[in-house]
Amino acid sequence: MIIHQIYYRYQQGLTQDPRCASLPTAIKQISLIAEQAIKKNRIDTLI
Repeated sequence: MIIHQIYYRYQQGLTQDPRCASLPTAIKQISLIAEQAIKKNRIDTLI
């Protein structure tokens, strides 16, 4: 995922954008939604 790549760059010091520090939370939330989509075999009304 692109978010993982951006966070990796942040961890490596390749970017200093402070917004990147909260990306692990976003990654977890997106992963949970993706898991629900797979389990329910749909992408609508997951939340």
